[in-house]
Amino acid sequence: MDVSGDYLEAQRKGKKPGLFQVTLKDEGPDTVFQPSGQLKPEQDRVVAISDQHKNAKKAATSVEEHLANAPIGGGAIHIKKRGFDLHFTPGVKKIGGLVNAQQARSAFSDKSLHESALLLAQTMESAREISGVSWITEGGGSGVMTQAMGILKNKGIRFDDNMHHVFFSHLTTSLVQAEQLARDIGLKFDSRSAAVNRLRPDELVGGLGFCGGYIAAWNRFQQDPERTALMLSGDIYRETLGTKNAAATLGVTAAAVATAVGLSTGGANPSALATLATALGGAVGVGVTLTQAWLPKYYHLIKKKFGA
Repeated sequence: MDVSGDYLEAQRKGKKPGLFQVTLKDEGPDTVFQPSGQLKPEQDRVVAISDQHKNAKKAATSVEEHLANAPIGGGAIHIKKRGFDLHFTPGVKKIGGLVNAQQARSAFSDKSLHESALLLAQTMESAREISGVSWITEGGGSGVMTQAMGILKNKGIRFDDNMHHVFFSHLTTSLVQAEQLARDIGLKFDSRSAAVNRLRPDELVGGLGFCGGYIAAWNRFQQDPERTALMLSGDIYRETLGTKNAAATLGVTAAAVATAVGLSTGGANPSALATLATALGGAVGVGVTLTQAWLPKYYHLIKKKFGA
């Protein structure tokens, strides 16, 4: 992509996708646009690939917890000390998920993601010689990453030698597609490749799709010589138990949850959430779990403020 001065200015203002370096401060994240689209030549860089957000600061705030909880990238202490790089995609609609199920299934070829995916692919290609880069997606950022990996695969670009890892945090596009493309270009996984909250329909339907968790588990077993039959059994057990429990919870409380999160009114109803938690047995943990699943932004703010 040959970018003009006007395009660079649009990137700087957050109207076009681009790369930012993020420093975490007490008053909030500091984001600095990187016109080269390249990472610092330092090993163990952490790169977040965001879902669509209104601006880079909102994206940086949203991805912070995803980075801290990922099994790669060094965790909260590492990113607090060294900061991270952010591939930012502007927009107000989330990528994939339940509402955008077609986009979730076909992120590899979705035209609306082309621009951001091409820029991410260029950043990734230029970072091949940097050792130990961790690529961590947030929500629908998995869709941008999926398409970028597809672009790199078509170009014959691989990452076998420098231990680049990838993790899909609460993805809302196909896990099967993303995992396969990551393998195809030589990206590594840690103990797990993704985090999914099965109480969130966007992740259950968008990320895992129809039996997507089982297919991904089988593919891991088939293509990774280090994975044993026991590991496969464990993966399938977790998929079965998690999906069953999520389906049971959502089935029993669907109407109550819809009221609680304001699906019909467009706003959250805290008193309804409290009533719902009480109806489910009065356990504080249930209220926390539902808040985390259905109102992740509120959950993140509460957790950050009170350490809950």
